[in-house]
Amino acid sequence: MSGVLHPVGPEEPETYWGRRVAIVVVVAVLAGLLTWLLVGSGGDQQTAPANPPPTPTPTATALGSSPTSSPSTTPADTSSPAATETPSANADSPSAASTKTASPSAAVGSSSPSATRSAKPATVTCNPAKLRSTLTGQKKISTGDKLAFDLSLINGTGVTCRLSVNPDRFELKVYSGTDRVWSSADCTSQVQPQTRVLKPEQAIEWTMKWNTERSAKQCKTKPGTQRPGVYVATAAYQGAKPVQLVMNLR
Repeated sequence: MSGVLHPVGPEEPETYWGRRVAIVVVVAVLAGLLTWLLVGSGGDQQTAPANPPPTPTPTATALGSSPTSSPSTTPADTSSPAATETPSANADSPSAASTKTASPSAAVGSSSPSATRSAKPATVTCNPAKLRSTLTGQKKISTGDKLAFDLSLINGTGVTCRLSVNPDRFELKVYSGTDRVWSSADCTSQVQPQTRVLKPEQAIEWTMKWNTERSAKQCKTKPGTQRPGVYVATAAYQGAKPVQLVMNLR
C-alpha cells in the first residue's frame, strides 16, 4: 500500500504520479464512451416501432379505399389550396369574361357589306347577241283568219340577267315578197312591255295576234283582202338574231 501512495523507483515521484493520472483518465474516457454507446443504441431500439404501419399507395386510393382506412390522405384532399380554389374557374377572370362577351367581328358579321351584296346580287342586262328568239303559229292560213303567234326570248348568256321587252326593242312584221303587209310598229299597243330576271336558259314568253289585214299607222287598217300566196312573219328583237315563220295563204 505504501508503494501505491509513495512510488519507489529511480525517477522522481512526480513522474510516477503523472503516469498514473494519465492511465486513470484514459480508463475513465473509455468507460464513458462504452456507456454512451450502450445507452444510445438501447434508446434507439425502444423508440423505433416494432411493426411500422404500411404506407398507403396511390393504387389503393384509386381503387376506392375508404377514407377511414387511409387517414393520411384525407387531410390532403380537404385542405389542399388547389382543391378549394382554382384560378381558371374564377368567373371574373379575363378568360371567362371573353367567353361571355361576343367578339365585335361576330356581332357585325351578319350586317357586313359583303353579306348584303351576296344576299342581293346585282343583275346585269341580258346581252341581246346571246338571246335566242322563237316564233310559232299556223302555217296554212285563209283570208279573215285570226292568227295567234307564240313568241319567246331565251336567255343564252350563261348568267342570270334582266330582260325587257317593249315596242322600242321588239317588232313583229308580215311580208309578202317585198310588200310590207302588217307590222306591230303601226300599233305599239300590240307589244305589252314586260321585264323579267332570267336564269340561264329561262325564257320570257308572250302572244300576239294578226287577222290577215293590212296595217296602217295609229293602229288603223287598210281596206282590201290579201291574195293567196306565201307570207313570212318575222320576229326581231333589237340586237338579237331574227326568227321567221313561213305561211301559205289559200
